[in-house]
Amino acid sequence: MKKLDTSKWNPPRNSSREENRLLEEYCREFGGTTFAEVPVGRGIYPRARRIDAVRFPSRGRRELASYRPEEFDNQLSNFQRSGLEVEVIEVTQWMEQRGVFGQVIVGAWLLEKEYGKVRVKRVVVSGTNCPPLQRFFAQHGIAVWSSTNKGRDR
Repeated sequence: MKKLDTSKWNPPRNSSREENRLLEEYCREFGGTTFAEVPVGRGIYPRARRIDAVRFPSRGRRELASYRPEEFDNQLSNFQRSGLEVEVIEVTQWMEQRGVFGQVIVGAWLLEKEYGKVRVKRVVVSGTNCPPLQRFFAQHGIAVWSSTNKGRDR
Protein backbone atom coordinates (compact mmCIF):
# COMPACT_ATOMS: atom_id res chain seq x y z
CA MET A 1 0.00 0.00 0.00
CA LYS A 2 1.25 3.47 -0.90
CA LYS A 3 2.20 5.67 2.06
CA LEU A 4 -0.08 8.55 3.05
CA ASP A 5 1.48 11.93 2.21
CA THR A 6 0.76 14.42 5.02
CA SER A 7 3.47 16.93 4.11
CA LYS A 8 0.88 19.60 3.22
CA TRP A 9 -1.29 19.04 6.28
CA ASN A 10 -1.20 21.19 9.38
CA PRO A 11 -3.54 19.50 11.88
CA PRO A 12 -6.05 22.09 13.07
CA ARG A 13 -5.66 23.30 16.63
CA ASN A 14 -9.41 23.21 17.22
CA SER A 15 -9.53 19.44 16.62
CA SER A 16 -8.39 16.92 19.16
CA ARG A 17 -5.34 14.76 18.56
CA GLU A 18 -7.65 11.75 18.48
CA GLU A 19 -9.82 13.26 15.72
CA ASN A 20 -6.72 14.12 13.70
CA ARG A 21 -5.46 10.55 14.15
CA LEU A 22 -8.83 9.14 13.03
CA LEU A 23 -8.84 11.27 9.89
CA GLU A 24 -5.28 10.17 9.06
CA GLU A 25 -6.19 6.52 9.60
CA TYR A 26 -9.25 6.82 7.35
CA CYS A 27 -7.23 8.53 4.60
CA ARG A 28 -4.45 5.96 4.90
CA GLU A 29 -6.99 3.16 4.42
CA PHE A 30 -8.97 4.62 1.53
CA GLY A 31 -6.51 6.89 -0.28
CA GLY A 32 -7.42 9.66 -2.65
CA THR A 33 -6.80 13.33 -2.02
CA THR A 34 -8.35 14.74 1.14
CA PHE A 35 -8.54 18.40 2.07
CA ALA A 36 -9.10 19.17 5.75
CA GLU A 37 -11.01 22.13 7.22
CA VAL A 38 -12.75 23.14 3.98
CA PRO A 39 -14.63 26.47 4.30
CA VAL A 40 -18.16 26.51 2.90
CA GLY A 41 -21.27 28.61 3.29
CA ARG A 42 -19.84 31.92 2.15
CA GLY A 43 -22.78 34.07 1.15
CA ILE A 44 -25.16 31.98 3.27
CA TYR A 45 -23.63 32.68 6.67
CA PRO A 46 -21.80 35.84 7.77
CA ARG A 47 -18.69 33.67 8.28
CA ALA A 48 -17.82 30.50 6.41
CA ARG A 49 -18.39 27.19 8.18
CA ARG A 50 -15.79 24.44 8.00
CA ILE A 51 -16.23 20.84 6.88
CA ASP A 52 -13.80 18.52 8.71
CA ALA A 53 -12.67 17.04 5.39
CA VAL A 54 -13.59 16.56 1.74
CA ARG A 55 -12.10 13.50 0.05
CA PHE A 56 -11.65 12.99 -3.67
CA PRO A 57 -11.35 9.21 -4.16
CA SER A 58 -8.45 8.12 -6.36
CA ARG A 59 -6.51 4.91 -6.71
CA GLY A 60 -3.23 6.59 -7.50
CA ARG A 61 -2.94 9.10 -4.67
CA ARG A 62 -2.86 9.06 -0.90
CA GLU A 63 -2.70 12.61 0.36
CA LEU A 64 -4.11 14.47 3.35
CA ALA A 65 -3.62 18.23 3.05
CA SER A 66 -4.85 21.42 4.60
CA TYR A 67 -7.35 23.32 2.48
CA ARG A 68 -5.71 25.05 -0.48
CA PRO A 69 -8.35 27.00 -2.47
CA GLU A 70 -6.91 26.69 -5.97
CA GLU A 71 -6.10 22.98 -5.70
CA PHE A 72 -9.45 22.24 -4.06
CA ASP A 73 -11.37 24.14 -6.76
CA ASN A 74 -9.46 22.31 -9.52
CA GLN A 75 -10.16 18.89 -7.99
CA LEU A 76 -13.83 19.75 -7.47
CA SER A 77 -14.21 21.02 -11.05
CA ASN A 78 -12.73 17.78 -12.41
CA PHE A 79 -15.09 15.68 -10.28
CA GLN A 80 -18.10 17.81 -11.26
CA ARG A 81 -17.33 17.45 -14.98
CA SER A 82 -16.83 13.70 -14.74
CA GLY A 83 -19.83 13.13 -12.44
CA LEU A 84 -17.65 11.47 -9.79
CA GLU A 85 -18.66 11.49 -6.14
CA VAL A 86 -16.76 13.36 -3.42
CA GLU A 87 -17.00 12.57 0.29
CA VAL A 88 -17.96 15.13 2.90
CA ILE A 89 -16.46 13.83 6.14
CA GLU A 90 -17.34 14.64 9.74
CA VAL A 91 -14.84 13.29 12.28
CA THR A 92 -15.80 12.49 15.87
CA GLN A 93 -14.31 10.53 18.72
CA TRP A 94 -17.74 9.26 19.76
CA MET A 95 -20.45 8.48 17.25
CA GLU A 96 -22.98 9.19 19.99
CA GLN A 97 -21.87 12.82 20.20
CA ARG A 98 -24.74 15.20 19.59
CA GLY A 99 -24.52 17.16 16.40
CA VAL A 100 -22.55 14.71 14.27
CA PHE A 101 -25.60 13.76 12.21
CA GLY A 102 -26.56 17.37 11.51
CA GLN A 103 -23.02 18.53 10.81
CA VAL A 104 -22.41 16.01 8.04
CA ILE A 105 -25.80 16.74 6.44
CA VAL A 106 -25.40 20.51 6.60
CA GLY A 107 -21.77 20.30 5.44
CA ALA A 108 -22.82 18.36 2.33
CA TRP A 109 -25.70 20.77 1.68
CA LEU A 110 -23.41 23.80 1.99
CA LEU A 111 -20.87 22.29 -0.40
CA GLU A 112 -23.62 21.62 -2.95
CA LYS A 113 -25.12 25.09 -2.43
CA GLU A 114 -21.81 26.91 -2.84
CA TYR A 115 -20.31 24.90 -5.69
CA GLY A 116 -23.36 23.86 -7.67
CA LYS A 117 -23.85 20.38 -9.03
CA VAL A 118 -21.66 18.10 -6.94
CA ARG A 119 -22.28 14.41 -6.27
CA VAL A 120 -21.74 14.04 -2.54
CA LYS A 121 -21.42 11.07 -0.25
CA ARG A 122 -21.77 11.85 3.45
CA VAL A 123 -19.36 10.01 5.76
CA VAL A 124 -18.89 9.95 9.53
CA VAL A 125 -15.44 8.86 10.72
CA SER A 126 -15.70 7.75 14.33
CA GLY A 127 -13.54 6.36 17.08
CA THR A 128 -16.44 4.27 18.38
CA ASN A 129 -18.89 1.80 16.95
CA CYS A 130 -22.61 1.96 17.76
CA PRO A 131 -24.65 -0.47 15.62
CA PRO A 132 -28.05 1.17 16.31
CA LEU A 133 -26.70 4.58 15.28
CA GLN A 134 -24.94 3.06 12.26
CA ARG A 135 -28.29 1.66 11.10
CA PHE A 136 -29.94 5.03 11.69
CA PHE A 137 -27.21 6.84 9.73
CA ALA A 138 -27.46 4.30 6.89
CA GLN A 139 -31.22 4.88 6.67
CA HIS A 140 -30.42 8.53 6.02
CA GLY A 141 -27.68 7.93 3.44
CA ILE A 142 -24.70 8.47 5.73
CA ALA A 143 -21.81 6.00 5.63
CA VAL A 144 -19.96 5.30 8.87
CA TRP A 145 -16.35 4.24 9.26
CA SER A 146 -15.20 3.27 12.73
CA SER A 147 -11.64 2.69 13.86
CA THR A 148 -12.91 0.04 16.25
CA ASN A 149 -14.07 -2.25 13.46
CA LYS A 150 -11.80 -0.98 10.64
CA GLY A 151 -14.67 -0.75 8.26
CA ARG A 152 -17.51 1.34 7.17
CA ASP A 153 -21.18 0.71 6.81
CA ARG A 154 -21.64 0.83 3.05
